[in-house]
Amino acid sequence: MYNFIYGDISKIKKDPLKFLIFVKHLMPRFINSVPDNICISIYKNLNQLYKEKRKKLILLETGCGASSIAMFLFCALNGGKLFSWDTNPSKGSYLKSVINESICEPLKININDVWTFIGGSSVNPHTGISILGELKLKADYCFLDSAHTINHLLMELNCVNKVSSKNFCISLDDAYTTETEYNYPFINMLRKKIGLKPIKKITKESETFLNKTVSFFKSKNRDIKILRNKFFSDDLYYKYYSSDYNFMKKVKLVKNPRKRFIKFKIK
Repeated sequence: MYNFIYGDISKIKKDPLKFLIFVKHLMPRFINSVPDNICISIYKNLNQLYKEKRKKLILLETGCGASSIAMFLFCALNGGKLFSWDTNPSKGSYLKSVINESICEPLKININDVWTFIGGSSVNPHTGISILGELKLKADYCFLDSAHTINHLLMELNCVNKVSSKNFCISLDDAYTTETEYNYPFINMLRKKIGLKPIKKITKESETFLNKTVSFFKSKNRDIKILRNKFFSDDLYYKYYSSDYNFMKKVKLVKNPRKRFIKFKIK
């Protein structure tokens, strides 16, 4: 279903970003939740980190989707390992079919040599991010895009801090989010779809993901630098999914796309 002919290995290696977006555009909306420019930024960030570290990278992500395609493709072409967590196991199964047919077949590789998907919570003490410690691995790059609440983010950051390399990078999606315990915009989007009235916030807004991440690592005596990524207003993603995207803005699930994706370099 996804083994559309793009070209041979040499064509893929010649322009991996073009191939990345080709594969991304094969996927439906429910698994394709980040704009094209975020996938491109992730791949470019990994490429830069690879040049700096001069070693095969260990990648980690929470919340799977199009980001998984970008990170898997990078590992497939440059070596390295990807570990992904998502509480919806069916997303992992779906992504495996896309990756196997569109990437693994033309590159002649085994998906299990590159990617480990865990269908469960990223902060579970037995099967979450902490398992990297048991595997004697250190994360070089992390993309966090899971529960979208401050409380959950802080638990993930605590886990990441324990299994990260001395110098590593973290990227956040929806870095402007301020929801503390519950993701009210997401809750109200679901309530709207099932014909219910929106509910008011019970908990007060906190600081943004961005500010919380900075303060967390500073409290751990680690240097942290914010590296902002360019925003492309002509991203095809926003045009293709315009009706859905406009609805998300209406319920405040999307606020400022220019501040959506942030990268941090941590020492």
